[in-house]
Amino acid sequence: MKVKVKCFPPLDDGDSCNFQDATSFEINPGDKVSDLIDRLDFPEEKVSRVFINGHKVITAAHLSDGDRVGFFPSLKAARTEVS
Repeated sequence: MKVKVKCFPPLDDGDSCNFQDATSFEINPGDKVSDLIDRLDFPEEKVSRVFINGHKVITAAHLSDGDRVGFFPSLKAARTEVS
């Protein structure tokens, strides 16, 4: 099973999660958004909003094959990047 992921700056790193092009990730049945955040290796508190297929969700939401996931940074994460 696969999902496509976009991370918005400053969460994007160009390798594992990109803003320009969605990155494909293998997921397991039962995986949640929080599992994907762990795999992307960024702190959950740096994520302000998560969208699956254009709908705002919580990090406990389950992922399905073919989902499009977007991660938006918290204001604190964005400010830290600028400083």
